[in-house]
Amino acid sequence: MTDAAPAAPTGRSRGAVWSWLALGVVVALVGTLVLVKVVGGSSEPSAPTTHTQTSSVVLGQLTSIPSSVYDQIGVASVSVPIVMPIVLGGAHPLLFTGSNGARLPGIVFLGTEYCSFCAAERWPLIAALSRFGTFSTLYNMDSTATDFAPSTPSFTFYGSQYKSRLVVFRPYEVRSDVPSAHGYAALMSLPSRERRIVRAFDATMQYPFVDIGNVVIVRQAAFSPETLAGATRDSIAGALSDPASPLTQAIVSSANVLTASICAADGERPTRVCTSEGVKAADAALHLAA
Repeated sequence: MTDAAPAAPTGRSRGAVWSWLALGVVVALVGTLVLVKVVGGSSEPSAPTTHTQTSSVVLGQLTSIPSSVYDQIGVASVSVPIVMPIVLGGAHPLLFTGSNGARLPGIVFLGTEYCSFCAAERWPLIAALSRFGTFSTLYNMDSTATDFAPSTPSFTFYGSQYKSRLVVFRPYEVRSDVPSAHGYAALMSLPSRERRIVRAFDATMQYPFVDIGNVVIVRQAAFSPETLAGATRDSIAGALSDPASPLTQAIVSSANVLTASICAADGERPTRVCTSEGVKAADAALHLAA
């Protein structure tokens, strides 16, 4: 996704980032996040969209995948091809200040709610981050029904809550899933520092983008969102304890790769995660040890 003039999304959701839309009202009520779009200088009516908070069952299934499943799958995804991220060499470490004042490895996510590739990438990213901290709140979200891999079931990082003593996670959903005359309504602004980080490794600012401590960057989803076609959020999460499931293999092998990347950025902590068989397999595949 680039900073070019707004346009309707196509293919991998490349084409537009910013518009002259203003974010209106955000209200969180009883586990539901309500977003109201306000179009400045336009008579177009506001278009609210509702995100329901992810159930404790689905959240638990995604963030507590058994270690035996991680180790059994490793990086083997038999049915679904997995795209490896880019390993950086000699880049200056990316550090942010944590809640306790300590300087910690930073992880930046850039995506949009309408993007199906972003929707696919969130599954392994949430799973991997949960091995270093805790998501206390997530909201359900499907990608747009009018683009590639329509209505891919996923989550949004908008309004999410994540805590970790090992890393700092900064996600930015820069566009919502609310259609407008200019594509999709603007949602979260990308701060100047994070914008420079993204541009340093991807001048076109494509979605999804993940920077893990300037050690590894993700410039495309690990697997096609078509992999999740026909599945529901509940069925995907419910199968994550089954290493024979093709969906589970895709998500878990990708999560092992992201986990190994985070381990390389944070000094191999926690030890029980970073020395696990699944992570060591990912480490070898990425050649991070070298």
